[in-house]
Amino acid sequence: MAVGLSRGLLLALAVLMGSTPAAAGLFDGWHHGAVGYRQALEEHEQSGEPLLVYFYADWCPHCRRLDSQILAAPVVQQALGRFAKVRINPERGREESWLAGQFGIRGVPSLFILPANSSTPQPFAHVPDDPEAFAQSCAILGGVPRDPSVPGPGEVTVVLKDGSRASGKMVFQDAREIVLMSGGTVRSFSRAAVNEIIGAPAEE
Repeated sequence: MAVGLSRGLLLALAVLMGSTPAAAGLFDGWHHGAVGYRQALEEHEQSGEPLLVYFYADWCPHCRRLDSQILAAPVVQQALGRFAKVRINPERGREESWLAGQFGIRGVPSLFILPANSSTPQPFAHVPDDPEAFAQSCAILGGVPRDPSVPGPGEVTVVLKDGSRASGKMVFQDAREIVLMSGGTVRSFSRAAVNEIIGAPAEE
């Protein structure tokens, strides 16, 4: 028996899929909708923290990929811990649609950052498809001082046995030593003190 699904049923299924416990858990620390935007904006103004504004739609496959492959990544979760955050679906109501118009969005996903101590939205001209690059873009647009434990593009993170981390470009390594350079600072680590290296070393 052939089974056809109407667009309405597909949208309903998309809403249900977007409301799964995993999705809900991912966005537990976020504000939602037009009311949430006002709350997040107040949080941004009072704390001086940057604000991430994320316009999405339940049916949007690119939004789902952004959620599962970028926003769910630990490096991004860590970077966004210093942000106020709000998710807005323009199709949910009149106020949400009005906000989308105010931000001038032409499609979803669309992301903007209001930098620390600023009320001027900075758009993501291009959303990086790599979690580490996305985290770095958030920090740059948000005016957040770089977290040395979060690697930038082309960098590695050294995880030490005491739990501390350091990130930078690997400039030297052998059986006894690893040397990183970050922001003009050179740091040397004994191999015996290193538990893990995250990321591929730069090619010589």
